[in-house]
Amino acid sequence: SAQITKRYVAEDIIGEQIIGVVNFPPRRIAGFNSEVLVLGGIPEKGDVVLLKPDINLPDGTPIG
Repeated sequence: SAQITKRYVAEDIIGEQIIGVVNFPPRRIAGFNSEVLVLGGIPEKGDVVLLKPDINLPDGTPIG
């Protein structure tokens, strides 16, 4: 449901760190159960560029 398929396929981003927000109450979005908000820039409609740290951080590091 993140609408990231224009730039990414699952095999290319598995194991990559991205920035997201967790601990939201579950929501139904585009027919999927969602518990994470993935953050990305939107250069144009239907396109999302995932936000990623420029160095590896411990998983779960707070963002601010």
